[in-house]
Amino acid sequence: NKRQDYLDQWWRLLQKNRQFLLKFTLWLILILLFNLYIYIFRYMNTKNVISALNNPVRRQIMLWLKDRSNFPAPLPEHKEVEGVCLGYIKDKTGLSQSTISLYMDKLKQAGLVESERHGQWTFYRRNEQGVEDFYTAFAAELLVSK
Repeated sequence: NKRQDYLDQWWRLLQKNRQFLLKFTLWLILILLFNLYIYIFRYMNTKNVISALNNPVRRQIMLWLKDRSNFPAPLPEHKEVEGVCLGYIKDKTGLSQSTISLYMDKLKQAGLVESERHGQWTFYRRNEQGVEDFYTAFAAELLVSK
């Protein structure tokens, strides 16, 4: 009898607050879905960056791009352009134009570099925020919380 009273009491409380509980449940579901999206996005981005950096030439390009002086001086008409012309990267690696274009596209898709077109030339520079975001996400995945 006490048990039935207790259940009846809960049922009345649920009926009375049904609207609130529905809204609360929907908010909870939205928060969980958002967190799942963030986790998946972080994992996918980390996976893309690791894939891009899995090539020694792409890693070397990232190192070279840290310092503009690793490449010849820009042409006078490109003095104000930030980044390095794809042709200079091609010459430094000794690889073909098509291969370097694919390599740079892979680094760009991973969020590690940014590109800017000027006429027929494409200039690349490191995306320091992308590098930092990868570092943070990768560390979060591997490090044990203290």
